[in-house]
Amino acid sequence: MQHHRAFAGGLLVHGAGLLDPAGPAGEEAARSMVPGDARSPHLAQLGYRLHDLGKL
Repeated sequence: MQHHRAFAGGLLVHGAGLLDPAGPAGEEAARSMVPGDARSPHLAQLGYRLHDLGKL
């Protein structure tokens, strides 16, 4: 399969690359999209973590 992460450890590299957007910058973005909802940053972080689950 041709994919930009199609190498040994590619999914791990991809997941590690998502740690930054799931961090404080991602929390701020989630709060701006769903203001007043204290759960939105946590749900956004969960989405970042789970979005590749089907590839396993």
